[in-house]
Amino acid sequence: IDRASQVLTQGVPLGVPRSYRALADHGNKARGQQYLEPYEEDVVVKYLLQMSDLDQPIRIKFIPFIAFRVTYHRPITD
Repeated sequence: IDRASQVLTQGVPLGVPRSYRALADHGNKARGQQYLEPYEEDVVVKYLLQMSDLDQPIRIKFIPFIAFRVTYHRPITD
């Protein structure tokens, strides 16, 4: 199924008009709220998989802290 059909099949929250433009704007909302950059996501996933391979799985409650630590050394931007 193509991307446009996926967005159209999703439910529309109250207050959002049911036009193609409104659905397109609403469909990209999560990308603007994403906390990790794609390369940072890869680092977190590789770390979790490595720890799991070593029979030391990470508890779910620690994953936000790990994500925060990955972003700790980001370059400062304006």
